[in-house]
Amino acid sequence: MANSNRVTLLTGAAGLLGFRLVEALAPHGDLVAVVHSHKLTAPAHSGVTFACCDLTDRNETALLLRRYSPKTVINCAAMTDVDGCEDKPDLARAINCGIVENILSEAEPFDTRFVQLSTDYIFDGMSGPYPEDAVPNPVNVYGKTKLEAEQLVNDWPGSKLIVRTSALYDCLDSGKANLFASTYYRLRRSESVVSASDAHCNPIWTQNLAHAVAEAASTDAEGVLNVAGPVYLSRYDFSLIVATKYGYAPQLVRAAVLGSMGRRASRPLLAGLDSSKAISLLNTRLLSPLETLSDPLFQPAM
Repeated sequence: MANSNRVTLLTGAAGLLGFRLVEALAPHGDLVAVVHSHKLTAPAHSGVTFACCDLTDRNETALLLRRYSPKTVINCAAMTDVDGCEDKPDLARAINCGIVENILSEAEPFDTRFVQLSTDYIFDGMSGPYPEDAVPNPVNVYGKTKLEAEQLVNDWPGSKLIVRTSALYDCLDSGKANLFASTYYRLRRSESVVSASDAHCNPIWTQNLAHAVAEAASTDAEGVLNVAGPVYLSRYDFSLIVATKYGYAPQLVRAAVLGSMGRRASRPLLAGLDSSKAISLLNTRLLSPLETLSDPLFQPAM
């Protein structure tokens, strides 16, 4: 790829949101999609260069940034396994904070715009959904490391935007659980689904989120922007919507309190985000679960 000084560098391209961001950003060209060591079937998009880099290694990160001199960096690289972060806090910090630190140490603040993906898990879940100016108080290692990453971004002198989101889901079966897949594919096998009735969020389709992030990155918005679904509901209610939409018996969906589900890390119960600011700022319309599941592009494998 020729260095046109319009390059967007996307980290975490092997993840589900990263995959959707490649789709959203590819039509604009000059995209460098960065993976770690994952085997990746690259989408057939012109104008996309795939690069392999261990972003936890400062030297490798420096070489990558010097090679492409990106105008915009969108950082989706993260350790998002909440229980895994609790088990391996040093690894969680190396990925969720170290990558941000490595990129910002090499990015030119006067020429680079940095967009950081963050989460509603930086809050304690006592009074969600949260606006952008709510005071964080994470209850687990994942939330603590993501908040540390936000603080690193806030201290950086260049153009930056922190996009917080909540409860991603998708019809793609990426091999990792997401709010839709963990319900739908069990129902399709006639298996029961246990969902937390006391854990609340603003679910958002990763494709919808990707288009909103791509648009937000192209604006001059600074600070924090919440980008999550417009409907606030429990994870149990979301699972019921999925069962009803695809004609599965709602009795297969069983309600439980999160504390009884054997999770190793604490979760914020009344989590979620108020996305009023994004709704007024962006042309990308944020979709409810019912709107998403009715979208012709949302096609789960049969």
